[in-house]
Amino acid sequence: MLHIAICDDEAPMRKYIRKCLSEYSMKRNFDLLFTEYDCGEALVSDNTRHDIILLDFQLDHLGERNGMLVARALRSSGVDTPIIFLTNHAKVVFAAFEVDAFRFLVKPLDPPKLFKAIDDYIKSTEIDATLVISQNRETLNLSTKQIIYVEGDGKYCRIHMATKPEEMECHETLAQVEERLPSQYFFRCHRSFVVNMRHVSSYTHDGITLKDKKWVPISRPKYNSFQNAYIEFSKKFGFM
Repeated sequence: MLHIAICDDEAPMRKYIRKCLSEYSMKRNFDLLFTEYDCGEALVSDNTRHDIILLDFQLDHLGERNGMLVARALRSSGVDTPIIFLTNHAKVVFAAFEVDAFRFLVKPLDPPKLFKAIDDYIKSTEIDATLVISQNRETLNLSTKQIIYVEGDGKYCRIHMATKPEEMECHETLAQVEERLPSQYFFRCHRSFVVNMRHVSSYTHDGITLKDKKWVPISRPKYNSFQNAYIEFSKKFGFM
């Protein structure tokens, strides 16, 4: 069973989402439990543990905090539940990366896209690739989802994490680590850097800004291939 939070200040939209989720439940023969919130404050103040949060990006009713502020408040309070943003404006997609959004769906909501987002979430919980490294004679199992980027330094590399410890040294080369990372998420953007595209906030011809505000360079020959890989990643995981 999945417990899904629906946070939207428009009652007709909440009703439509409930209808879509009921249809998903019947088609997939999968039990869903959902809780509705008509404002962000109610969601933030509720300690209920959800599996997925469907969050309206534009929560404007009666001066309500917008969806990004609600998402930031959730993340600041330690809530790491996957967030699926619902919005009328596709151009705000990059803002969603700031709070590590799982998916971004444009209104009017297309049920098949919502169904795919839930399917992908279920798959992501079933398959969480692990990177096994050795550090100071200790074997560590790292969740690749939490790896932001890997930085090469000769015969060693530094792995930068979204969790603590935020940085750890690995007694392997960048190439050795790279070949064990899932290629659908990680890209070698520079001879000394491999980035996790799930943690990309924005990029230019010169470099990539990551969700932890760090910046890594893109080498000139790598720019076009990175851009193509990132577009394909965004399409595959629903950000385009």
